[in-house]
Amino acid sequence: MGQHVLTMLNGTLFVIGIIAGIGPQNLYIISYAIKQENSLAISTTCCIADIILIILGCIGLSLFNSKLFILFINLVGIIFILWYLVNKVRGLFHHHTKAKIAMVAQTRFKAIIKALALTWLNPLVLIDTVVLVAGTANHYSSIWRIDFIFGAVLGDMLWIFGITYLAKTFSNKLNRVEVWIALDVLTILIMSFILYVTIGYLIS
Repeated sequence: MGQHVLTMLNGTLFVIGIIAGIGPQNLYIISYAIKQENSLAISTTCCIADIILIILGCIGLSLFNSKLFILFINLVGIIFILWYLVNKVRGLFHHHTKAKIAMVAQTRFKAIIKALALTWLNPLVLIDTVVLVAGTANHYSSIWRIDFIFGAVLGDMLWIFGITYLAKTFSNKLNRVEVWIALDVLTILIMSFILYVTIGYLIS
């Protein structure tokens, strides 16, 4: 029993260590939680999207061993990142007033689609997360691998819903013009770095 718990804990801490860094998905979740707009739908979508990647990686989906598939994912990712960056940069130069904070609510469907895109069309998330989690899971055999996967899923849920809760709890303090500018700038920098790394991977 103790070994099962320890293996699950390893999976939980490992995944939290991977996803705890500031990335576009986390910033997206935080921004909607601060606005208190479709935050539960966004968090749940991102969590399910991550869990699908974790499970597919851990069962060794053969497609991810295909160089052609990885090339396709990277090309699609570059197109998406460029589109996302252009929109973010354009939005950054608009006036950041209270209208920015109380802007018209985006439809839940559109917000969910964007959440899926930020998870599944981000080459680093798709490839690195699958490779790292699956690679670590392969160190365990039979039932222990299932324990690790369960712990990984639990870790993802704890992180995503945890940052959602914190952002909503402190939304009154965070819902300020300077915070939105900082989030926009940080998102642009991170997405630019992801674009740089992805292009570098393709031409190397």
